[in-house]
Amino acid sequence: MSSTTRASQDQRSAGAVLLDDDQRLHELGYPRKLSRRLTRFDNFAVSFTIINIIAGVFTGFGLGFCAGGPRTLVWGWIVVSTLVLFVGMAMAEICSAYPTSGALYYWSAKLAKRHNAAWSWFTGWLNFAGQIAGTAATDFAAASFINILAGLEWGSYVPTKYTTLGIFAVILVMHALANTYTVKLVGLLNRISVWWLLFGALVIVAVLVFKPTHHQSASFVFTRFENQTGFSSGLYAGMLGLLSTAWVFTGFDASAHMTEETSKAAISAPRGIVRSIAYSGIGGFVLLLALLFSVQSYSGEAGSGTGFPSAQIVLDAVGGGPGQVPAADRRRSAAVLRPGQPDQQLPADLRLLPGRRDPRLPAVALGQPRAPAPRSRACGSPASAPSCWCCPRCGR
Repeated sequence: MSSTTRASQDQRSAGAVLLDDDQRLHELGYPRKLSRRLTRFDNFAVSFTIINIIAGVFTGFGLGFCAGGPRTLVWGWIVVSTLVLFVGMAMAEICSAYPTSGALYYWSAKLAKRHNAAWSWFTGWLNFAGQIAGTAATDFAAASFINILAGLEWGSYVPTKYTTLGIFAVILVMHALANTYTVKLVGLLNRISVWWLLFGALVIVAVLVFKPTHHQSASFVFTRFENQTGFSSGLYAGMLGLLSTAWVFTGFDASAHMTEETSKAAISAPRGIVRSIAYSGIGGFVLLLALLFSVQSYSGEAGSGTGFPSAQIVLDAVGGGPGQVPAADRRRSAAVLRPGQPDQQLPADLRLLPGRRDPRLPAVALGQPRAPAPRSRACGSPASAPSCWCCPRCGR
């Protein structure tokens, strides 16, 4: 068969698919207004990228790590992801019958037996609020990670809440421009993101498998329970810890919202919903297990100065260890260990929480001087002082 004939057949096939998609919209009561430039893979990529197992697992990990511990993280992931998959399968079935970009609020209007407009109105606005909150939360988490990473890499850079907000604003503007002016670019970015997420997760898992000199036991990963919520109820801690998994599985309805921009939407969008949940569930579970097996110091990583126990686990595993902390924590460490200066005299942002000590520091009572140590002739600092000692004369 010649290439010309094959190209002609492909064009007729594409035209038939487009005709079927448009015909279905006409049957539902309105004409298509959007251009169908997304493929089946693009549609899947939208939901898979929004779920984002790396960002989701890393940002929500700290909540479950302190509220329920490994037991809640592991078994909660299995239970919650399975239940979400059932929800996604139900949504996929509805999407196959009503492949419109209105998605949830349109389905509510069609499926409600009475008060259709009211159900559609409430569903649409709740979905819209969720989209705003989800986008803001994800971008803020990205800004926090970038801010912390900059603090780890450049000692002269001190992360603050203002720098985090500045980075957050830049990310939001970039997303707004990309979604406003070109759908093709968004589709390309989503295709890249799928492979970036898969490759990135594999790299992280490989590092956590082969790099650490010590791994936790299966009993630790599957049975250890932690309750650092401040409440004595284990049930409360466990239920709170489930939010760390529920936070990950959001936004998979994006495949339904992109149906009018996807070819063969009645098939592509439902598959995009189900596959994005299933693949994310499997990939995220492997990443979660890698993090838990690589825990080096539970108390140290739970109280990490980075604010992200998951990031501290990776740092400890690759050898960055507790020394890789933001400059504010280094100043706090030096100041807390300075003889005669109680913690309460430190600036508010450098104080330790009541009843806790920095896990990176030796067990020294706050405000109490160290045992006398031999002094060097150069500046009077202890000759055998650890690196966190700060001499008031030379600053070492």
